[in-house]
Amino acid sequence: MTSVLLLDGLSSFALYSQTYRRGVAQSGSALALGARSPGFKSRRPDLFYIYIIHSQHLQRYYVGSTDNVEKRLQEHNAGKSASTGAGTPWELIRTESFPTRSEAMLHEQKIKSRGIGRYLSDIEQASTS
Repeated sequence: MTSVLLLDGLSSFALYSQTYRRGVAQSGSALALGARSPGFKSRRPDLFYIYIIHSQHLQRYYVGSTDNVEKRLQEHNAGKSASTGAGTPWELIRTESFPTRSEAMLHEQKIKSRGIGRYLSDIEQASTS
């Protein structure tokens, strides 16, 4: 069964292959006070990143956003992304960090609208000035 969840109040949706059922924490309970089991990993990391990768094979750039750049690059190189599957291997060119997911996604859209090649040229020119 597939369910759609709204994440962080953003307009983007995430599809999950299972329906997650969660109990409601009672006021004053350990869960309501923030207690977590050992090994708990937060779904809201401290930083979000945009990354730019390049395929020598296709001579093409790709920009995306994530909370784990290394894992995402491995997924691209394993062919798990439909938009980058044909370009393996991908090389990491640049990363930038942001305090919130929405800021990273906004910056990703700005780069895409500017054009990745032009964005990288702008950065290179700014750094040499």
